[in-house]
Amino acid sequence: MFIPNCLTRAGAGTVRSFFDYAGYRLTHLSFADVLDILLLSLLLFLVVAFLLRRRALPVVCGLLVCGCVWLAARVLGLYALGTVLGWFFGVGFVGVFVVFQTEIREALADIGGYFYSNLRGITKDKQSRTEQQDEVLDAVCQAVSDLSRSKTGALIVFERNVPLADVMRTGVELDAVVTPYLLRNIFFNKAPLHDGAVVIRNRRVAVAGCLLPLSRNGNIDPDLGTRHRSAIGMSESSDALVVVVSEETGIISVAFKSGITRDYSYQSLRALLYKVLLHQSGETDVPQQGEEA
Repeated sequence: MFIPNCLTRAGAGTVRSFFDYAGYRLTHLSFADVLDILLLSLLLFLVVAFLLRRRALPVVCGLLVCGCVWLAARVLGLYALGTVLGWFFGVGFVGVFVVFQTEIREALADIGGYFYSNLRGITKDKQSRTEQQDEVLDAVCQAVSDLSRSKTGALIVFERNVPLADVMRTGVELDAVVTPYLLRNIFFNKAPLHDGAVVIRNRRVAVAGCLLPLSRNGNIDPDLGTRHRSAIGMSESSDALVVVVSEETGIISVAFKSGITRDYSYQSLRALLYKVLLHQSGETDVPQQGEEA
């Protein structure tokens, strides 16, 4: 394709100016410049890692393609196309916050939840909290094992660092002591709250009958029902750990960090809850237990 000489010279001049400026900056780097680059690289890495676990990544790729086309239009002197795309990006900057409002909110909640939990932990008696948490985890494991044997469906959400106020507003407030008897009664198939989820906050059954957000992941095993998809959705939008009991098979599953692992027993579930909720091993990744969906 024929390109006018004036456009060729304009494009070459733009590219030459860019490389001249880049070379000058590289030969005059200060400590602040190096630190700035490293922090920006870390930020970009965290953003990409966050988006890889979300459906927003294809949208980001589309924006990058449009950005490359706009840059090429500027270099080649395609003024009409460059102007239109420039206008799009100018208006689209505001649109990014609309398109990614869920992802931005979740990222800010993760960051804020981390500092909130550390601040809250300073004012609490950790020894007493651990002892009470032991009793709560034992009660949950006992109830889940009983519900599994009777093939009674259940959803139990452990709130961690990110507050679940939005989800809790959809349920019925209880603020009760966690016992196997209470959990079995809540999830009894003729009880009014059995279809919803229980949220455990501060070692108490805070709310029952909650509605959880469904997962946005299109690659979930189609054999998993609404209960499991809700558990995964809850783990996608927060750092909560969700225990699920299948009504059809009685299989115990755990949703955490946007994934789900299945086929837990009393002992393996207890070990996982202690590991994640009490941080006994210093790790919070879900171990490979049974089949992963």
